[in-house]
Amino acid sequence: MYSKFTRVIIASLVIVITFVLTVNSQPVKRVLLEQHTGAWCGWCVDGSYVVEQIHNKYPDTFIGVKIHNNYGPDSMAIPEEDTLADDFNSHSYPQGSIDRFDWTGTNSSPIIGRDLWMSKVEIALTEEPKVDVNLVYSINEQTRELYATLTATMLETINEELHFNCYIVEDSVSGTGSGWDQSNQLSGLAGYEDNPYYDLPNPIVGYQHMNVVRKMLGGTYGEQGSFTIPAESGQFYIYNFSFTLDPGWKIKDIKLVGLVQMFTSSKRTLNASWGYVGEPKMPKFTVTSTQPETNKIVGKGESFKKTFTLKNITDAEVTYTIDAVKSTRTPADWTVDIELPSIVSGKTKINGTTEELTLAPQQSSDFILKLTHGPTLGFGDATVTIGVKDDPEAIVGKRTITIISTEIERFEVLDDAGSDKYGLQPAIIQSGRNDFIVLSSSEFIDNKSLFTNMKTLVWNCGLEGNLAAEELQLLKDNLDSGKAILLTGANIARSTGGANIDFFSGNKGIAVDYFKDSEIGANDEEFTLTGMSNDPVTNNFEQTCKKIKYKTPSLVISNMIRAYPILQHKDTDTVVATRYAFQGKKAVYLAILPEIILDETERNNLIKKSLDWLEETTDVDDNTGAGVLSVSAMPNPVNNKTNIKYTLAGEKPMFVDMFLVDVNGKKVASIMRRTLTQGEYTYEYDASVLASGSYYIVTLIDDDRLITPVAISR
Repeated sequence: MYSKFTRVIIASLVIVITFVLTVNSQPVKRVLLEQHTGAWCGWCVDGSYVVEQIHNKYPDTFIGVKIHNNYGPDSMAIPEEDTLADDFNSHSYPQGSIDRFDWTGTNSSPIIGRDLWMSKVEIALTEEPKVDVNLVYSINEQTRELYATLTATMLETINEELHFNCYIVEDSVSGTGSGWDQSNQLSGLAGYEDNPYYDLPNPIVGYQHMNVVRKMLGGTYGEQGSFTIPAESGQFYIYNFSFTLDPGWKIKDIKLVGLVQMFTSSKRTLNASWGYVGEPKMPKFTVTSTQPETNKIVGKGESFKKTFTLKNITDAEVTYTIDAVKSTRTPADWTVDIELPSIVSGKTKINGTTEELTLAPQQSSDFILKLTHGPTLGFGDATVTIGVKDDPEAIVGKRTITIISTEIERFEVLDDAGSDKYGLQPAIIQSGRNDFIVLSSSEFIDNKSLFTNMKTLVWNCGLEGNLAAEELQLLKDNLDSGKAILLTGANIARSTGGANIDFFSGNKGIAVDYFKDSEIGANDEEFTLTGMSNDPVTNNFEQTCKKIKYKTPSLVISNMIRAYPILQHKDTDTVVATRYAFQGKKAVYLAILPEIILDETERNNLIKKSLDWLEETTDVDDNTGAGVLSVSAMPNPVNNKTNIKYTLAGEKPMFVDMFLVDVNGKKVASIMRRTLTQGEYTYEYDASVLASGSYYIVTLIDDDRLITPVAISR
């Protein structure tokens, strides 16, 4: 029997099972991994091993549970797994979701493979909690009745429908037969010698299934309960569940997970917590603000002040501590302060960043959190923590404000998939640029409207990062508005689906043959990448490389009027990097992880030259032929043959690359590629194999170009 109730009921004179767990007195972000699994699934044991590794690394902030399905014999399957599999289009195992968050950014599915679980959990753990979740419960051992109270304290306002949910989870679940015995595909499987399941049989008879979700008390997507829309920052919400435990479940191995989920725009889990036995902790205050903004752009010497209202919601006098700190990324010369109005009584200043305030029952008082910009450019955060004096177990509240320097012009954005390990800051600083500000991609997107002075954007996807649809659109918008773009990452082409993404399509000059990964380096052998003669970024570049994880993709230059190959494999025509230049807009796309270049000096120099070219002020496509080259074709229109006449007026020899493109910019023929000295030249070109239509002779010379229209008519 399942029912909800509105008041905690703990009957007297009953036996209550006690668990040794502690109350969550500080707001903490915990990450929930829902592993979709089955006893019949031979590969699912590897998923369990991955979950175990994550738990060992983050035992206090990671929650991993298993949701069993019935695609094969499985005595632990629950109907909610079928719903999730259908709704999220997930029918292969093992798979899982991290906070049910769509990591692709395409509003498709939060389900990802086990190879990504660790990295996505680590990203999710870096987020500030939006809601503090606590769960208390009791179990009557005689009647098997479970009573649970779930509380949520909002740390920021969320204008969505939020739901409570509570999972009943059981450890050491086992039984007799195929519905309980665990299939084990890793038994004796080459390549998995270090996996603990390598030495176990297939199937594993008597397997002890851990963290098995027996029941979702709120169903697949939870219950709204007392949540309002919006759920206001500083407000406290509560919901109660009751349930009669199945007689086959071992009470001693039962534990509960409480969570708060979004319901409307997504099904994301905002926060979760293991439950503990006891009375629910009630807050002793609320903290609210009528100022909606939490981020603000300010100049040097300016401040951002935000006023909060602290209210004592108890029936007794309470002394509160108000403590403010800067985040680790905040420049050292920025300052944070707490200000209380002079008319407020009962206040005690401990120091510039700590105050004590005594409030009578139901009394309110304002305080101001202030962050002041110092001489150093950057991002900065001030967080205020409100607690109850001499009560370390009381629920605390936190509020944060952020300011961003008005003067910032250069950013390195690190993809949320953990590319900070492969950050380009050492190379950027070595290039003489000390003013790049580093942000995560999610933080950059959240604040993109504030970056009004941005000129250069380095978007670094590192080893695992990809480009979600919103990120692709943002890059397009910035490129179209004249921002210099350097895009780099080993997995971008593969993860975006190549030419199906508009940023890489013909009108931007770059397509990706993602079905044709280069086999060079596939077996971890060293290989050589070379630059292009006289290219401003890669001239004379020839370096030994070694794959870190992924094979290099094959880029296709789909519009030679706009884009150029700049880096390729020495022994093939496989292009791995391009430059884009059109109508004053510039971009460099390195479809590799720069760290595969073994020589650190040359690796850093590649980044420097990319930025040098991107940030130089000369026109990128003024069609001048560097002021020394002229090209003409006669006859024009062409029937079958035409004489291409080109004259070099400069005194020094110059490298010239001439080719023919169609009306869409696709290269259809090479004409000439050589170093020329001063003089006049004529080349007879046979166009008889080409269809009638409009074409262009494109001549590249010293990072400039000359475009000569030519028509073929028969």
